Amino acid sequence: MIPICVCIVTYLSVTCLLKVPVFPVHKQKEQPAQKTSPDQPKKHRLVFSEAQRRTLRAIFKETPRPTKEMQIAISRQLGLELTTVANFFMNARRRCRDKWQEEEGMNCSGGDTSSGTESMSG
Repeated sequence: MIPICVCIVTYLSVTCLLKVPVFPVHKQKEQPAQKTSPDQPKKHRLVFSEAQRRTLRAIFKETPRPTKEMQIAISRQLGLELTTVANFFMNARRRCRDKWQEEEGMNCSGGDTSSGTESMSG
């Protein structure tokens, strides 16, 4: 298994060569006007850049539950807050579990999904 720091640095160097932005892109969805409290400005939703999304998904496939130290390293490398990275992994595990329950036995941590469809008779 390749150390996570090497994976991140390698991935980031490739994205630099491809000139893909790594830092977050803030997009605001157009929504009908809603009444909000004048005391609190509306919080913008973070949208991961393509490079960040690919990096986080690749790391999740290898390590669905990274340690706090790994999450700190990932957040620094990708220019994200630690809570954002922690929430990504928490949400990814939940989505994976939900998908697994719907599809009965699909491999949650990525990889080859065909292994769950092999016939057991023989």
